[in-house]
Amino acid sequence: MSSAELEEVDAEPDIPPEAEDEPLVELDGATVDFTVGTSFNPFADPDTVNAVNEVDLAIEEQDVLILVGESGSGKTTLGKVATALQRPTDGEVRYRGQNIWEARDGTGLIDIDFRDIRRALQIIHQDPVAALNPNRTILQTLAQPLRIRFGEDMGPGSRRERVYNVLEQVNLTPAADYGSRYPHQLSGGEKQRVVLTRALLMDPDLILADEPVSALDVSLRVEIMDLMLELQEVFGMSYIFVSHNLSNARYFAEKAGGRVGIMYLGELVEIGTPQEVIGNPKHPYTQVLKWATPSLAPDEEEKGSPPLRAIDIPDARNPPSGCRFHTRCPFAREACTEIHPELEETTTGGPEVACFRPDGNHEYWQTPLLDEEAAQIAEEKMEVNVE
Repeated sequence: MSSAELEEVDAEPDIPPEAEDEPLVELDGATVDFTVGTSFNPFADPDTVNAVNEVDLAIEEQDVLILVGESGSGKTTLGKVATALQRPTDGEVRYRGQNIWEARDGTGLIDIDFRDIRRALQIIHQDPVAALNPNRTILQTLAQPLRIRFGEDMGPGSRRERVYNVLEQVNLTPAADYGSRYPHQLSGGEKQRVVLTRALLMDPDLILADEPVSALDVSLRVEIMDLMLELQEVFGMSYIFVSHNLSNARYFAEKAGGRVGIMYLGELVEIGTPQEVIGNPKHPYTQVLKWATPSLAPDEEEKGSPPLRAIDIPDARNPPSGCRFHTRCPFAREACTEIHPELEETTTGGPEVACFRPDGNHEYWQTPLLDEEAAQIAEEKMEVNVE
């Protein structure tokens, strides 16, 4: 293939000039409801699970956002909404100002083709074993997205050369040797590098990394996270990094200069720099997560149960009124059962928080605590003031 042909193959998608000033991806009131049935009674009416609830979010060029929360908090679903893998039930998702689902459906004003949007938004799955075809060599697996993307404009030799180049950039060398292997011949860390390579071959603007290091041991976790950040310098993409581990979130966010977003029951409850959110959390849920993370709480003594009013997470099919965390929050007051807190900056600056406590003048403070004993225990354990 000639150099002119290569330039044509590598041409950027047609992005209108005015789109350059827009956020890379923007969510406006994004909501996702899932309809689920019951195996116990197939004739019963299906239930609705509110997985993501009216989230506003913007991802910029070369941005890093880490989403943290318990299982079922909606962090992965939110990441899939941002990368056009999950259609929202309500709200808008825009790529460089283009409504993604209008582009998908061919409705409204379309300035950016959906195929270009789909290429620009990629994912690294949590389980690389499930993401790789065991019957294909690594070269065959990685050449496939290039075949789909470029068709006959890129021949087999050029596809092989491109794959080998990126394999070398993720430190899988000699590339030809790794290209001839099958997934079962790779370690867990090597499989994750292959999955990362597949995403990079699409030259993405944003990668959703869904628990990309959770299956690896501690030393490999740091190695893969460092590699991802090195590759960001080379390829210039943004990351949404999904994790249930606050230690991983802090490490990745601090090295990247990114943000940490804390999710609870489908809502963003706190978002800001790692120094703000993890170093000095304002939301009680974030405070509990920090307290419960061993590497963030150096006290080696047995700490007992988390300082919560209840252990069970409320059912997403029937979320609580007011603040969704109030059924578990040790600092909940009567106002929390009725008034829903919006995600906004605190009066003293810092992170955005969906909680009344940072506002000393809020009516929250004039209503009684729901459980004074729980509040006192939490104050002692987490060194957080009740009043």
